[in-house]
Amino acid sequence: MSRPPPAPMRRTSSRVYDIHDPSDLNELARKLSRRRSRRSTVGSSNTPYTPSGEQAQYGFPPTARQQGGEYVVEPTEYSRDAGDVALATPLGVPRQQSYVGRHEGGYTGTGEELAQTTSRRSKASQRPRDGSVREEDEDEEGDDSDDDDDDDLATQDLLAQIFGASGTEDQSHVKENLGIYWTNLTVWGKGAGETYFKTLGNLLDPLLHPSRVFSKGAKEARSGRRALIEDFNGVVKPGEMCLVLGRPGSGCTTLLKVLAGYDTGFEEIDGEVKFGDIPMDVMKKRYRGEVAFNAEEDIHMPTLSVEQTLRFAVSCRAPRANQRHQDQTRDEFIDSFMNVLGKVFGLERVYGTRVGNAQLRGVSGGEKKRVSISEVLASRALVTMWDSATRGLDSSSAVQYVKALRALTNLTKGSTLVTLYQASDSLWDLFDKVLLIDAGKLVYFGPTDDAIKYFEETIGFQRQPRQTATDYLNSCTDPVARKPREGYEGKVPTSPGEMEKRFRESDDMKRVEQELEQYKSWLSTNPRGKALADSTAHEREEKKKSAGSNYTISLWRQIALLSRRQTQLILRDRPALAAKYGGAVFQALIAGSAFYNQPYTTQSAFTFGGAAFLSILFMSLQGLAELTNQYQLRPILVRHQGFSFYRMSAFALAQVLIDAPIIAGSSLVFSIILYFLVNLKRTAGQFFIFWLFLWLVSMTTYALFRCLAAITPSLNVATRFSGLLIQAIVVYAGYTLAFPNMRYYMRWIPWINPTFESIVANQFHHTQLQCAQGSYVPYGPTYTDPAYGSCTLAGSQRGQQFVDGDAYIKAQFSYSYGHVWRNLGAVFGFLILFIVVNMVGLELALRPGAEGASIVEYKRTKNAAINKKGDKEDTREQGHQNGQEGQHHDSSASSDGTVRPEDDIQPHKSIFTFENVNYTVPVKGGTRQLLTNCKGIIKPGRMVALMGASGAGKTTLLSALCQRLGSAEGEYQLDGQPLPPAFQRMVGFAEQADVHDEWSTVREAFRFSAILRQPRNVSKEDKYRYVETVISLLELQDYAEARIGSGLSIEIQKRVTIGVELSAKPSLLFFLDEPTSGLDGQGAWNLCRFLRKLVSSDQAILATIHQPSSELLFQFDDLLLLSRGGKTVYNGPIGKDGEAMIKYFESKGAKKIEKGANPSEWAIDIIGKTGDKDWPKIWDESEESKKLGEDITKVKQERKSKPVAEDVDRTSTYAASYWTQTVQLFKRTFTGYYRDVPYVSGKIFLHIFTALFNGLTFLQLGNAVIDNQNTLFSIFIFLTTAPPLIQQLQPQFLRLRGLYEAREGASKIYSWVPLIASAIAVEWPISLLAGWIYFAIWWNLVGFPGGGRAAYGLLLVSLFELYLPTFGQMLAAIAPNGFVASLLVPIFFTFVILFSECQNKEYVVFDPPPGQTCGNYMQAFFASGNPGYLESVTESATANCRYCAFSNADQYLQTVEVYWSTLARDIGVFVFLLTWVVRFRSNPFRGLFGKKSRKNSTPSTEAQSGKMQGEQGDKGQGYSAAPAPAAATA
Repeated sequence: MSRPPPAPMRRTSSRVYDIHDPSDLNELARKLSRRRSRRSTVGSSNTPYTPSGEQAQYGFPPTARQQGGEYVVEPTEYSRDAGDVALATPLGVPRQQSYVGRHEGGYTGTGEELAQTTSRRSKASQRPRDGSVREEDEDEEGDDSDDDDDDDLATQDLLAQIFGASGTEDQSHVKENLGIYWTNLTVWGKGAGETYFKTLGNLLDPLLHPSRVFSKGAKEARSGRRALIEDFNGVVKPGEMCLVLGRPGSGCTTLLKVLAGYDTGFEEIDGEVKFGDIPMDVMKKRYRGEVAFNAEEDIHMPTLSVEQTLRFAVSCRAPRANQRHQDQTRDEFIDSFMNVLGKVFGLERVYGTRVGNAQLRGVSGGEKKRVSISEVLASRALVTMWDSATRGLDSSSAVQYVKALRALTNLTKGSTLVTLYQASDSLWDLFDKVLLIDAGKLVYFGPTDDAIKYFEETIGFQRQPRQTATDYLNSCTDPVARKPREGYEGKVPTSPGEMEKRFRESDDMKRVEQELEQYKSWLSTNPRGKALADSTAHEREEKKKSAGSNYTISLWRQIALLSRRQTQLILRDRPALAAKYGGAVFQALIAGSAFYNQPYTTQSAFTFGGAAFLSILFMSLQGLAELTNQYQLRPILVRHQGFSFYRMSAFALAQVLIDAPIIAGSSLVFSIILYFLVNLKRTAGQFFIFWLFLWLVSMTTYALFRCLAAITPSLNVATRFSGLLIQAIVVYAGYTLAFPNMRYYMRWIPWINPTFESIVANQFHHTQLQCAQGSYVPYGPTYTDPAYGSCTLAGSQRGQQFVDGDAYIKAQFSYSYGHVWRNLGAVFGFLILFIVVNMVGLELALRPGAEGASIVEYKRTKNAAINKKGDKEDTREQGHQNGQEGQHHDSSASSDGTVRPEDDIQPHKSIFTFENVNYTVPVKGGTRQLLTNCKGIIKPGRMVALMGASGAGKTTLLSALCQRLGSAEGEYQLDGQPLPPAFQRMVGFAEQADVHDEWSTVREAFRFSAILRQPRNVSKEDKYRYVETVISLLELQDYAEARIGSGLSIEIQKRVTIGVELSAKPSLLFFLDEPTSGLDGQGAWNLCRFLRKLVSSDQAILATIHQPSSELLFQFDDLLLLSRGGKTVYNGPIGKDGEAMIKYFESKGAKKIEKGANPSEWAIDIIGKTGDKDWPKIWDESEESKKLGEDITKVKQERKSKPVAEDVDRTSTYAASYWTQTVQLFKRTFTGYYRDVPYVSGKIFLHIFTALFNGLTFLQLGNAVIDNQNTLFSIFIFLTTAPPLIQQLQPQFLRLRGLYEAREGASKIYSWVPLIASAIAVEWPISLLAGWIYFAIWWNLVGFPGGGRAAYGLLLVSLFELYLPTFGQMLAAIAPNGFVASLLVPIFFTFVILFSECQNKEYVVFDPPPGQTCGNYMQAFFASGNPGYLESVTESATANCRYCAFSNADQYLQTVEVYWSTLARDIGVFVFLLTWVVRFRSNPFRGLFGKKSRKNSTPSTEAQSGKMQGEQGDKGQGYSAAPAPAAATA
């Protein structure tokens, strides 16, 4: 039978769209964006959806389905013996029978027989079988509800092109749906969840505090575990969406991680998790890509553009041919997918913009969140977990995102679990089920329709007016927020345990158990395992897949895609690429100049060897930077591994393939310059061999250090081993220590890197070195016959005035040219070995979820609040003990009720105005306006909400108002006067990113801010007292001694950010960027309640806010609403219940707001319509805008003559003196180092290991010439500890620099000079201690003399240890990021090698003339004052005279220009150099990398000087531990 016409009730006309037609796609996108996030209120368009309603929408009976192009009627129930039954899908395409939906009243039938139903939330969209899209176009008289339906249909039709069935005749490989269920699920975390953090002092606990180590309680604490979630049961069937709710820290993320298989970081997992009938272990082994987990953090390759990021993700999961549209190629599918993602999530306009991260400016936070969402959708997983995925999205984008999930779940019959904070009712209505967690206890699981009824009628908690469903459920788990209904007093549960017990005893739990058993029974007759295996067999890795593979594409295609991405990363990371090639050119020029145009004489023999050694060392050390880079990439690799995008081994291979031409190029540039400047053997073959070995050795060391990063858990551990590897390369390359002189137990090491032998043999093969003047002995006027002499160079022959090159390397190094190609094979073999180890190491080491559960660490004090079990009581849980349910605890009241802490808040009277604020940034092909003529007034005692869609410019405006955008134009005035110099420190700016020193406790961070930012005339005691006031106001008493970087919840971190700014006692304004982001409804309410306390004390507040509930919005006094481009659409009062703002928009022609609707969502919705009214223009021409301008002018005129309050210092840039800044920074930095046990212990252990290596290499040297030579070598090897030590300390300095650039410098808390002074002062004592340990081990093992010489040696070691961290911090200071800083290390370190060259001297053997003894023959030579001596046993000999050029150590040292008389001078020069480097570090040398002076411009100006959207990534990936200023789009 043919398809009936559309229902007559819809005033629409039918139109067919072609997905491959760009104009049709654009038309669909236009309809989608017209009402991208139209809110549907309860009781209007979001009525419960039933199967009959779904079919009636298209005019066919409820039981109708499509088969072979015709719609037929099927019975409503199917027997388990009926076989495969084709069901109607949202696309109208038949597919294998799947387990779907539920009836409103539950299941019909039993395990033997189940009713086929459709999820009540589903809204089908139909598509003709020819691949086109049927779109229901609105007619001119269509109402808004029809438009909303059309928008939803447009979304579903777009998603259907990539997630629905292909429309081909062959449907045998369409992926089967799964569903997921879990029973008796308990997750155990390590330890107590809270503990005391360790310090360096704890290393002595076994001696000083044995009870902390050996007591029974201590052992239990170390070996104990805690239940993160306990005894959970539930099921999410195909086609269902489940909302997971709970207060921050309750266990929502833990549940999603475990269900997604991210379980490696937990102590133990009990219970059962199955996907259909497929166990978790099988799912992870064979189908990991079918389960996706999207973490709350947005982690991407920062230098890649949005398009490159998403295209890579789509390409990695692109299906096989019969999973795509008929005759659609893979590239066409990818292009179609990209078009759909761009249109559904509004990303097309930023496709050319780099993603960015905390250190690198890119897209806005909301756009970055959409990139993360799109990346997960690209995985095409059957079961998806979304952890707080709407964080940072505006309400419009959040609704659009969840609607897309709803459509996707309907299309694919997938299973979706989502955690949301502050979800509106329009989002709530899109979910089928809800799961509520309280402190790891399951307190509700079931249909969303029944949840409110359960807690209101069964439990008895009161729902407040205008309270959203999610806020109400979360409040039921909060003893402070919940309130019993009338008649339920004393009957409601008062703890998580009681809440769990009540639920388990309820009928709702029985229905869950019944549903679960029915689902299991159905699975027993409809197994999912074989169905999924059959449907994905040809998709995963095409025809070349291996059994049990997780990947969609073949290994070779993975390598190809990764190679392309690696190329993009290199080309877009310009500083790193410039550092590699620029460093090669620079070092080649320096080395070539030092060894310029060497003649082929015996004096050049060691110079040729030195040039070869320096070349190998420089190319090898370039790979050291890969340690930093690999650890930086780890979070991204883990994320991609969770999506089964590619094998880690494919990633490792792709890196090698792309490195090959890059390194080949840099080594070729280096070789050409150095080779011809030094005048090495100029033949094509020898040059090629020289370049070939440099290329291979560089490739090998790259692979070596990557291998080291893959098999070590942290950078600190890796640097310990890298130090030994570097010393092995230096010492045992063959130049500093020849093979015959090596200790027998160390002679195996040179075989690891035989490159030096090959390059030296290549250079000296078929070469004759003429004896230079003074090198043929004996010489003088009486020695005229050369037949009775010899060259002093090893390998010389008696009577010959030249030395054969092959003989020289044989005698000096035991080298042979015949080993060259053997050595080439050995180097290549080590390259393959390191690559394989790296591949295996990455596959084994990187596991999603390895971080496990977070643990809060506390400072050990007398008032520590951790109990014996290790669990710290939540003060909010104490209310029920005293019958205080529902009574909002006001922590601002003092114990005696007489003093209110907020009375101590600084009152303010200044008025801030701004006009004509504009900000434009360059983009590819032009410029982009981010702020357009913004104006406003901020008065004391007013709280202003700054709102707008993602990318509207909210964060940019805040940054401009705080004077952190140096290039932003505008007129800013305070009380009618220009802004004072102290403006930046007089305002508080709580940024969206919670940027703090990770090693400080909460109280320490607050005190640091108070001391350095409050006025100097305020006593330290008063500042500390005010800090306690802030702690009380923010209800942080229980976390005051917690370490900030140890796992505090998002809500607590947000309070800490606000508290740090509030502790400064800002005397003017308080700006907050998304303070409620990441908080649940109750947490956001508590925060706004606190902000109202500040406003009541005449504080002026401007805060950006996303997704506010009505109750939250009404806490604000005024609203500043922006549209895209930073254009103002409203700036005025909100009014009671939003009356003022609603009246304005409705008077300008906006659609009437529906009863009970959220005004914020309504406002953002109406200004976001495409093709609707020009709201910015309407505002500019409105009377309200004119009145605002008049008010600004009036304030400026009235306040212009008003004197500035005398008690406020507005002239000093910094509140504290430079000395106070330095002292406080030293205290904070030293405390951080004292608590960073891995770093300090790693530095000490590195010194110990390298000292042992050095000492054992040159064990107990004597007084022979070779021992004098080895003495110099041993001292020289001590200097080679520099690269790994610098590599180790740079992240520490970059962390401090990140804090300065991200927040503290822009806030004028302290100057750059005290920062570097404190960084140096803290590093020095640690370096000295490590250096003294090194000296004690090394000096005694080598056998150096004691007494005064030992004291002098200790002094020089100490000076070097002082110089080293300063030099390393200087490199970090001038580099734009950590990776470039690592690349600078080999460039500068090789200067140490270059200008510390040592030479080797051996005995010279010759015969005297006939009739003379050796002594008689050499008598005239020594009489002339020439150095050296004859070996005593040969003085009377008449042949084989053995001459040594040095008779004492001073003569030997003169050959290397080392003199005893210059000891004092050398110390003075060293100290001068040390102080110069200290001063140099504060200079604006970073301008070489395109940045301005730190001294003359604020860091925020540097970070925002046009390096924004549309660029090709002119900055590298940062390593800073702290985020940089937020992106310039909100």
